[in-house]
Amino acid sequence: MGGGASCASKGDGLAAGKVAEFDKNTSMKEVKLEDGKSILVVKTDSGFYAVGSKCTHYGAPLIKGNVSNGQIRCPWHGACFNLANGDIEQFPGFDSLPSYPCKVKGGTVYVYRTSEPGQSIIRPLCKMSKSSPVVVIIGSGASAVMCAQTLRQEQFPGRIVLVTKDKMLPYDRPKLSKAPGSKWDEIKLRDPDFFHRYDIEIMLDSPVSKVRFPDRTVVVDDGKDTQLVYDKLLIASGLRPRSYGPVIPGGDLKNIITLYNMEDASQIASQAAGKDVLICGSSFIAMELATSLKSKANQVNIIGRSRSPYGIVLGPSTGKAILNHLLEGPDGNKVRYWGIDEVKSFEGNDKNEVVKAFTMKKKAFDAQLVILAIGAIPNTDFLEDTPIRLNQQDGAVCVNKFLETSVKDVYAAGDVTQFPTEFSAKGRASICHWGIATHHGKLAAQNMLGKEMTVHQIVPFFWTAVAGVNVRYAGYGEGHSDTAIFGSLESMEFCTLYRRSNKTLGIATVGCDPLAAQMADELQTGIKYKNEYPITVLKRFPKPPVVGE
Repeated sequence: MGGGASCASKGDGLAAGKVAEFDKNTSMKEVKLEDGKSILVVKTDSGFYAVGSKCTHYGAPLIKGNVSNGQIRCPWHGACFNLANGDIEQFPGFDSLPSYPCKVKGGTVYVYRTSEPGQSIIRPLCKMSKSSPVVVIIGSGASAVMCAQTLRQEQFPGRIVLVTKDKMLPYDRPKLSKAPGSKWDEIKLRDPDFFHRYDIEIMLDSPVSKVRFPDRTVVVDDGKDTQLVYDKLLIASGLRPRSYGPVIPGGDLKNIITLYNMEDASQIASQAAGKDVLICGSSFIAMELATSLKSKANQVNIIGRSRSPYGIVLGPSTGKAILNHLLEGPDGNKVRYWGIDEVKSFEGNDKNEVVKAFTMKKKAFDAQLVILAIGAIPNTDFLEDTPIRLNQQDGAVCVNKFLETSVKDVYAAGDVTQFPTEFSAKGRASICHWGIATHHGKLAAQNMLGKEMTVHQIVPFFWTAVAGVNVRYAGYGEGHSDTAIFGSLESMEFCTLYRRSNKTLGIATVGCDPLAAQMADELQTGIKYKNEYPITVLKRFPKPPVVGE
């Protein structure tokens, strides 16, 4: 797909290579610079473009990504950047790529350095110039931060206040299960100076107790009965993990915890050392925790309702292959998975600490630390008995195509929402995904300013890591009727298509980047496949798939 090239200068331009070198098989090249940095040069049907070579999210090499419709998509996590100007257009991430002019002279492509290469670009933001109007944002995740950033980039001059029950400035919450011992500096979304410089107030350790919509007031449970009057409100309060509590005997014992914030992650990392750990659930979070804790714990037992991890999301064969990889890897002998089962009760000691768990199948497990990864529910308790319309099934906030709620000037974004999407057969869905949450934050800010931007049909792009293997998922496979598995499950180089009526809804890939990025672009453009399976997949895996499940 691409290659590297050392640059030679001619005037102010850097020679990236001959035009003839950019053929159909080599549409991208990295131009290496003297300081070790690089610029990515891309050829498309409309000409040559030059942008930063690393994704602004976590530094993935974009030369391994996919080019489509004037964008380049990150191979790791699916962020998309406009090749013409470097702007980030699909997420995760908050920053754009540097962009450089290109010219063709005498059959050679030249790049002109207009800024320091290899760095991310933050589009200009303004500061507060007057105290009103006021935007209050409930939450501090991706939606909240992107909303505040976009308001300032759109030159909103009023007051912006983020209200969060978290005790720390915004951070990358999905990293907590992958690396529960992470420090804030390692996963921060922005430096403290960013919020100070652009006059974005953050009220930490300040849960919202209620919102009085008639008088546009947010009531904060901060011990001071603080009340914030807003002109526009964004609800981006996210999800909270389910817990057992008093539902099952012993469910409220000590050392039975959920993973919600950095304090929880720190407790998990410190208490797991040398202990018998029990993880309840077979979700992505459960498996990521098992991966991160197996080298520290004495034993890690996972109890899940499905026969293999990930249940109906990835399918039994894909889940089993990933589980086998975990069990066969380093310290894999310290992990056991117990499927088609769930905890019935817990037993404690005289210190009210959990010591044992009993299951429906009458199994008993020693456990000095129990981690619940049994799903999550929207943080909308403070919206009960208000005019805000909530989904009856799970309490998510229902929004229209502009992300506006049933109350004027009140918007909602991210995991807490149920929003219109063509990727769901039902026409609406709650898609709890970091990239979509970030997109929602930008869109909500634009609509607060009267731009009437509708929810883009962005293909969800999800990722997880288990024992050194990266699993990427593009699409929305809810309600799929069958799967088609290409490649080798044993060698961990395969993809699984999730289909309904021969239509591909989503794809999971292991060991075959950038296939997920390529398929995300195809799903995004709504390609109608002439064959039974996508050509992109058949080129990567020419042998017939295993069909079923």
